[in-house]
Amino acid sequence: MTVDLSWQVRSLNDADIRMVSASVLSVAVALEELTSSVATVGLRNDSRAAIDIAWTGNPENAEGSTHLESAHKSIRTMCLAATDHMRAFVQGIRSRRTTVANWTLTRGALESLGGAHYLVGTRDAAQLLSRYVATILEETKFNKGQTFAYRYGDTVNVDEYRLGARSILEERGITLESGASPTSLARAVIEDAAPGSDAKARYSQLSAVAHGQAPGVHMFMPEETGMIALPRALAIDAAHMQIACAQLVGTELVNYFGPSRLATERWNEQRKRATATVLLHAREAGDQLPS
Repeated sequence: MTVDLSWQVRSLNDADIRMVSASVLSVAVALEELTSSVATVGLRNDSRAAIDIAWTGNPENAEGSTHLESAHKSIRTMCLAATDHMRAFVQGIRSRRTTVANWTLTRGALESLGGAHYLVGTRDAAQLLSRYVATILEETKFNKGQTFAYRYGDTVNVDEYRLGARSILEERGITLESGASPTSLARAVIEDAAPGSDAKARYSQLSAVAHGQAPGVHMFMPEETGMIALPRALAIDAAHMQIACAQLVGTELVNYFGPSRLATERWNEQRKRATATVLLHAREAGDQLPS
């Protein structure tokens, strides 16, 4: 039995590069603008975000605000991290030089989007608090015994911080949510953005490349000489994954935070434009897109 690997030697053409640049970059810029609007304009009183903040179980934090407001900041931070990865991805595609790195950037973008998706996709304030604590514990699990410095200069003992986070849930009788690992978050956002697309296999390939594992890196090596190439199929796939997941998260931000009408309209316009660019390119190139 043999497998057709001819796709490995088909490189990106100018039309492919234009599609990736236009669609990935436009979604990244749109998500950045939406995130900024959410941060600066404030919350509409009837938005789900405002209702969560007003929850009587929302605990105060050391910054003079509340833990659910910190959860909102985390959502915004994750979105900005994702868009930064996406911008770098576009530059790599445009240069025609970076190859394996593009898949590593894709992995970073999807993990960041997965975190935002995990927090913004909650059913109520209690679940948001539980998931926020879960992300705290996940982010600090390898820093036990250390001390962190806040950006305003104060320090915090990581072990005490973790115990305090757990106690917040225990005091309210809330069960700690699972699924906060980067792997789980990325797989979840891929699956929710494109149901049935085998998120586990896709994320495993991205991770294998990021770790320099032969099964992943060999996708970029069509010849025995060991030279790394940029197969068109892999670049297009990476672009589609980022676009779909970023569009999902951006729409979730709109539904949760309820930004201004202008911000919402601009997001919807840019999202539709990116989708139209992808579909037009696929038709012209004869590519098959998931339904």
